[in-house]
Amino acid sequence: SYTGWIMVAQAMNLETQALEIVAWGEDREGFAVKQMKNSNLFYPGIPGITARAVMTFEVQDRLEGAGSTLALLYPDSFVFECEPFVGISMPVAASCDDSATPNTLVFTFNDTVLPAKYAVEINVQTPSRSPVPNSFNFVLRDASTLIRDAHMALPGQTITHGIKVARTALAWTSSSLGSRSQITLGFTITEEYPTSIKVAALLITYPEGFQHPQDVDVVNDIKILNALTPVNDAPDIADVVSSNEKVVIFFRQDSHLPVGDHRFTIPVNIPEVLTEFNIWHIALCGPDDTSPLASCDELDHPDVMVRFPVPGFKKDQ
Repeated sequence: SYTGWIMVAQAMNLETQALEIVAWGEDREGFAVKQMKNSNLFYPGIPGITARAVMTFEVQDRLEGAGSTLALLYPDSFVFECEPFVGISMPVAASCDDSATPNTLVFTFNDTVLPAKYAVEINVQTPSRSPVPNSFNFVLRDASTLIRDAHMALPGQTITHGIKVARTALAWTSSSLGSRSQITLGFTITEEYPTSIKVAALLITYPEGFQHPQDVDVVNDIKILNALTPVNDAPDIADVVSSNEKVVIFFRQDSHLPVGDHRFTIPVNIPEVLTEFNIWHIALCGPDDTSPLASCDELDHPDVMVRFPVPGFKKDQ
């Protein structure tokens, strides 16, 4: 894209009392604008629900003293709320205010802000349809209100109609660093959805550092925990594809998932150091017209219908 700058000099015409261009110049090279590093906003793109959202961002420079702020600016049709505000990774304590300025949620840091990765969980009320423009701004200011970093026009999730889904709670058998654990997570279909909507696959991605045990056949050791289906009797499952950082569970093409919980237990190795962005993600995907078992391998894949962030556990929690 074009990054040049155009400079224009104008002067007043004393006869016509109008401004006229008297000179201009162009810097064709310009410079690339670098958005705030690792800044993201995750929330489910389901219309008209109250859900949990996760913000991530990385502070590059030390901001001295208390009073620095990080503001989230959002479209009119959204409502973001502080309570309950959960610090997933907050090296510096902060307070949260969602009422001082319209369409703005502000975190105020209580001490010097250290260069680090930050992640917080807040509430969101989603609109009935995607706003225009569907974008958000992050603005980091120091205690003197000088802007020190920002991410402008961060794209929002598309609001998808037709299926009402919620995330289930994350559960684990061990949270000790370097240990093996059985992780359970999934989704709840809260209302019957039209048969014209096909849920083709479930994508589960892990936080950085979590891996499948090398001595375990993860595909065969995934447990299906569904109140409406006997454990490990999964007629709706067509295939499972796994790698070190994710699992994709493909549903049979003619299946229609019933209302209720759909949970899955997966064996993983916990890393020796937990990442600051300790967030699991689950995504439901529609069918791929070219190959039913070739879709939904990334969270930003076009077949993703809806996705949820799920904060992970802390050491020895």
